[in-house]
Amino acid sequence: MMRKPKLLRLLFAAGAAIFVVACAGAATGAGHSSSSTGTTSGSGYSGKATTGQAATSLTTQNAITPVPGEGPKVIRTANLSLEVRNGTFDSAYDNLVNTMLDLKGYVSGTDAQADTGALRSGTLTFQVPEASFQEALTRIRKLGTVKQIHVGGQDVSLQYVDLQARLDNAKAQRDQMLTLLQQAHSIQDIIAVQTQITQISLQIEQLQGQINYFDHATAFSSISVDLREAAVTAAAPDTWGFRDAASAALHGFVYDIDYFLVGLGYAAPFLILLAFGYLAWRWRRHLAL
Repeated sequence: MMRKPKLLRLLFAAGAAIFVVACAGAATGAGHSSSSTGTTSGSGYSGKATTGQAATSLTTQNAITPVPGEGPKVIRTANLSLEVRNGTFDSAYDNLVNTMLDLKGYVSGTDAQADTGALRSGTLTFQVPEASFQEALTRIRKLGTVKQIHVGGQDVSLQYVDLQARLDNAKAQRDQMLTLLQQAHSIQDIIAVQTQITQISLQIEQLQGQINYFDHATAFSSISVDLREAAVTAAAPDTWGFRDAASAALHGFVYDIDYFLVGLGYAAPFLILLAFGYLAWRWRRHLAL
């Protein structure tokens, strides 16, 4: 049977080891965060580069060059502004959804306005497999007129490797604490070891959760499409002035008719009296004969 002082020394040594490993992991994470500030830009395009990200943007329908990946773990995103003909919003929406389903993707969010009698617009967000990212962009561009597009990529390879290393260290610490738990005999020692195991297990769950998030974020790419109907194009200006002249003539004709009717209304009583006088004169002349 292990004596209590020896077990306490082992517990103290294990706690010190956990503290040193945690500090080293935090320092490594900070180093990786600071070293990931490098940026790259897609070939042939210019765009604002953010920390740890590569981005491209354009406002024409030129061919899209994919963002070069810096490592095995890259989170890819794209934002497009797509214009369709007036009255074709529903069909364009259905085509977008069918395109994503055909590529084994899914819709993660929608925000559409469906006001009757007005131009319709909306934003649709999709998740597609990373391998189908470029094909999805190509198909979407064929559904309308691309007004703006932004393609970005965030390399998380360093963070992913760091998380994997910290997870392996945490699992090794848990195995050591489980060995100590088998050697503990007093209730106090058992509680102390179990407390350490609980803390390490919580750390393992947190690290595993972050790794799972990176696995999903790099396996599926996010594409957001701002879909809107095009406004009706204004008619070309009449450089000869024919429409203006015809409009002025029509207005003048209407104004003349208006003045004539107004004058006729004022003269109507006098015209009626003259008509009665003329009829009376004719009647008296008839009697005289």
